[in-house]
Amino acid sequence: MGIPLLIFGTGNNAECAHYYLTHDAAYKDVYDVVGFITEHKKSDQGSVDQINVDKFCGLDVHDLCDIETLFDPLWVRVIAPISGRNLNKYRERIFNTLLEKKYTFINYISSKANVFTEKIGRNCFILEDNTIQPFVEIGDNCVIWSGNHIGHHSKLGNHIFMTSHIVISGLCQIGDYCYIGVNVSIRDSTILAPNTVIGMHSGVTKNTESYKIYTGCPAKIFKDCDDNLTI
Repeated sequence: MGIPLLIFGTGNNAECAHYYLTHDAAYKDVYDVVGFITEHKKSDQGSVDQINVDKFCGLDVHDLCDIETLFDPLWVRVIAPISGRNLNKYRERIFNTLLEKKYTFINYISSKANVFTEKIGRNCFILEDNTIQPFVEIGDNCVIWSGNHIGHHSKLGNHIFMTSHIVISGLCQIGDYCYIGVNVSIRDSTILAPNTVIGMHSGVTKNTESYKIYTGCPAKIFKDCDDNLTI
């Protein structure tokens, strides 16, 4: 038996996390997924991250409020691969809540990813076919979906969500809470301000402003956004 592990959520991301953690040879014998966590399980129905169920992937679902009474933080690890809901602020809040409860986060970094840096924070969910070059730095609580390139000496902040087939060239800076859509390219040495959203198929050639959505090639401001953004 491996180290007991709880996954936050009962939605698509949680189901994917369960699959990877129980099929990736680098993880399946290290961790033993013992259940799932949701917030306000009896009332929060139908969100992208959690649905109202008692069982998920054949395992019990527990309310966030109760988990310390069931799972000792000294022995049980957690991961929360939550969507970009509320411009990543929801994932940040769950991350901070679990830290306050003294739980230790693991990272899932696919054995099929090419990662040439050790500077990766906590609760990061990094899937297959990512290339992360030397001297890259990645903060806490980031989701990096499959098939991306992160160029050398780039710095990613905290609470970022990257979708798939994104090219971040070298020496870029990606601010906290940024959300980057599918098939985006970002020019070398570009700075994305915190809370920037880049729409799919966009090419970013200039620094961005916070709380703006950018689209097109070259990318231009499409409209303003806020923390209520549904992604």
